[in-house]
Amino acid sequence: MNPLPQSSPRASETSDSEEVDQPDSAHAQPPRETMLRHLALAFVGRWHWIALCLILGVLGASYHVEKTPKRYTATTTLLIKERTAPVMSRDQVDEINLSSQEAMNTVVAQIRRVTLLERVASRQDVRALTGVVPPPVDWVPACLRGKLGNFAATAVATSPPPVITGGMLGGWLGVAVRRGTRLLDISVTHQVPEVAKALADAVACEYLAEIGNSNTKGRSKVILLLEGETKEARAKYHTVAQIANVTAHPILGAIPEIKLHHLAVAEKHFRKRHPGQLANLHESWEKRVVFRSGTASTSYAEMYRSLRASVSRLGDESKRKITLFSSALPGEGKSLTSANFAAAAAGQGRKTLHIDMDLRKPAVHKIFGLSREQEHGGITECLANLAPFEEVTRRPSASPRRAGSSPV
Repeated sequence: MNPLPQSSPRASETSDSEEVDQPDSAHAQPPRETMLRHLALAFVGRWHWIALCLILGVLGASYHVEKTPKRYTATTTLLIKERTAPVMSRDQVDEINLSSQEAMNTVVAQIRRVTLLERVASRQDVRALTGVVPPPVDWVPACLRGKLGNFAATAVATSPPPVITGGMLGGWLGVAVRRGTRLLDISVTHQVPEVAKALADAVACEYLAEIGNSNTKGRSKVILLLEGETKEARAKYHTVAQIANVTAHPILGAIPEIKLHHLAVAEKHFRKRHPGQLANLHESWEKRVVFRSGTASTSYAEMYRSLRASVSRLGDESKRKITLFSSALPGEGKSLTSANFAAAAAGQGRKTLHIDMDLRKPAVHKIFGLSREQEHGGITECLANLAPFEEVTRRPSASPRRAGSSPV
């Protein structure tokens, strides 16, 4: 009895599995090239629809370009400078370091603030502009306007509130920093070129006014307070004795306001009495310096001589060689008074050195008709050890020492 072969069932099973795994040719997918060919034939068969869509698109774009109003851009350029605080005003130090790009971006954000734009919209010159609010665009064709009704756009007759105008200005405004510079371009885009220019200038002016007010706000309050007290004192006190009684301090001298026509009359009489003796040495001096030929004998000069005598009687002059002239407010006569006092002291034969210590706005060199520029510099260079004291001192009698040519 012969045994059956064991491999035949496996062979049949393998044959059956191979028959099951073969794909059906009836459900085979078409190749990609065939699909692309059918798609191209479909497009070619409907070419008129494609051409119609292209024509309508071109016509629509042309109509939109024709109906869209023209826009004009006006640009105002600002130069942002890095400022330092004054010597005596530490509260005015800028909190932003303007040497960085972040600081310039901060300035851009400050200009685009809503509050600033509303102030621009509130300006009288801006509200008086015609056509600030542009009219809406009339998209209805002229041939259909009669059938569909009158849809013509009308301009706004009255200016809207500043809140609305400021919001619209924010959409028209553009602020950009030029790379590598401190130049700031403020541009406004509008349908009316005059309005665009006026708005750009108004934004720049309003920002400059804002930073100007912020820098001088504290100082202005102090000056206004002092000016008010000065006016009140002038209205209250009329004699030197009243001031001495109230302040309990000695009054060294009372210098009246120098009238130029009085000095002119004195010079005229001097020329008549001494023809040809009017020296030309002091022609460049300020007219209110009374120690000049022709005016040294006036009552004004005598007042300064009295002041010199009062100061000399304050004590031992060997221990008190410096006299300081100061005041609470600018423009009260410190420079002129010190110049006349120095001339009076020099006229008495004393060695006098007149130093202008106003390092911010020196004025003594103007009083004596001198140039601020000098070869060896001024008191600033001397204090900074850039020049010796002997080289920055003027030797002629009654000549002043200017403040200097370079900043501290």
